[in-house]
Amino acid sequence: GDAPRTAPPGVEAPPVLHVWAAGVVSHAPELAAILRDFEETHGVTVRWQAGPADSWELIHALMVGQAPDVVLVDHETGLRLAGMNALLPIAPPDDGEPVLYTLPLGEETLWVRALRAAVPARSRHPDLARTLVAYLASAAGAAPGAGIQ
Repeated sequence: GDAPRTAPPGVEAPPVLHVWAAGVVSHAPELAAILRDFEETHGVTVRWQAGPADSWELIHALMVGQAPDVVLVDHETGLRLAGMNALLPIAPPDDGEPVLYTLPLGEETLWVRALRAAVPARSRHPDLARTLVAYLASAAGAAPGAGIQ
């Protein structure tokens, strides 16, 4: 189950992407299914863990510790991390458009705070991590009422 896929001798093993989710993700089964689909589609291994809702532990990991490849955080934490230059832009900005550092994974309401996906500046696989962020955002928004909170 948790071991990364192995490759035959002489062939490079597929990368392992590490995803960190803030707090307890209420849609954990849906997130796990989306990540399995991404693994199958892209031939990589994705490992995710839920971390404490307190963002200071995450900030420490992103700045000096072993950073995950993708983080799922609330909007406020995403803004704080972008302000600290701890995140990579999701994509190059279009003419005059602001730089996006996070993508929402659901619709925000007065009562529900959707998580946002971001790529830490210290990601080991930044291009693949950006692909995963875009995949998460499109998969989370594919069905009405869908989203990862």
